[in-house]
Amino acid sequence: MDFIRLSLGDITALRPYFEHNDCRICDCTIGGTFMWRDFYKTHYAIQGGLLYLKVEYLPGVIAFAPPRGDAHDRAEAYEAIRQECRVLGVPPRVCAVSAGRLQELLQIYPDARYETNRDCPTTSTGRRTLSSLPGGATPASATTSTLSCGSTRTGPSRR
Repeated sequence: MDFIRLSLGDITALRPYFEHNDCRICDCTIGGTFMWRDFYKTHYAIQGGLLYLKVEYLPGVIAFAPPRGDAHDRAEAYEAIRQECRVLGVPPRVCAVSAGRLQELLQIYPDARYETNRDCPTTSTGRRTLSSLPGGATPASATTSTLSCGSTRTGPSRR
């Protein structure tokens, strides 16, 4: 895939990929994606009618957000991420995975490892406060995970 650095000028062209979003975590919204684009060094590619986001999720760690858009075959969409990881020579990681998407990914990759690494939103508000707000986050939608789905061939890194 040919990834391009995400800039504010891309928001209009990428907006349609965020319209049908079942995920309620802020990482999956157009606002969250564009707000954090510089911090996470976000790049994007469009392939097969899907938007792929590549980020530096932790310092020096490449990860991919779940593909955006109408995927006819979700397994195929995630395989495109694994293929890109092979090309880059990095382990396949999917970040900002909601509880619903985690279950979907575990059906595709039953041997995958995952780590629930933060409550969303972070810092002082926490899950309990948000769940009391109208339309607030629920425990299932308030947790994000990072998933490692298999290994890659060894080779030079092309980050």
